Amino acid sequence: MWTDGFVYAATSNTCGGAPTGVFAMDFTAETKPVITWLSNGADITGLALDTDGTVYATTGQGNSEYANSIVALDGKTLKLLRTYSAKTDAFITPPVVFNEGDRTYVAATTSTSVHILDAASFTAVVRTDPQANVRFTGNGVATWRDAAGTRWLLTSGSGGHIAYTITGSSVAERWRRNAIGARTPVIVNGVVFALAGGNARSNAVLSALEPATGKELWNSGDTISSTASAGMAAGTGQVYVVTADNTVYAFGIPLAIN
Repeated sequence: MWTDGFVYAATSNTCGGAPTGVFAMDFTAETKPVITWLSNGADITGLALDTDGTVYATTGQGNSEYANSIVALDGKTLKLLRTYSAKTDAFITPPVVFNEGDRTYVAATTSTSVHILDAASFTAVVRTDPQANVRFTGNGVATWRDAAGTRWLLTSGSGGHIAYTITGSSVAERWRRNAIGARTPVIVNGVVFALAGGNARSNAVLSALEPATGKELWNSGDTISSTASAGMAAGTGQVYVVTADNTVYAFGIPLAIN
């Protein structure tokens, strides 16, 4: 990640012999100094940046006081600011940061629950109860606010994509859509682009969905000829999908829902 002249990266599982933690480099400084925050062995699941420069990291398992946590780090020094623990549940998605009014929130999931924190107090304002038929997967969380001002959160779990609305301290499931190997969706111009990554018996399929209902507006059919284990990206009027046979597919984005 990059912001205000700083680039950020994380390591896990002592990859390449590097300690597990978050690293930052100030590219505006002549000597390019590197600063670190070490998690004492807790795996780093992912990073996110707030507009005020705060760096948020989610952690998974590990014999560490920082395991199964969301941590807030100062963007310039990586000094630890706040910690939130999910106790025995490892975070499996990177955090996502969003604003509602003058408040900032941080959301991430364990395999069984969605956690949404107030960034100022770093306490959970929403924590969904585990459901027997829902197991989240470690692909990520997407969020957006619709034209009516409703905050949505979309993630992937057992069977496919799951959409929630957030109101105050409550969260409600609004729709669920089956997808084999569901990846983190992206929301562009009021359309949800959801990718079924496929498996040994089926290739990847990209779908465009109506965000309030999950109704399919379009799908890529047999266009993609392999599976897709990576996520998607969107920009320059297109949605990009990378597949296991080393191919990048680009699909045009509709300007709006009719």
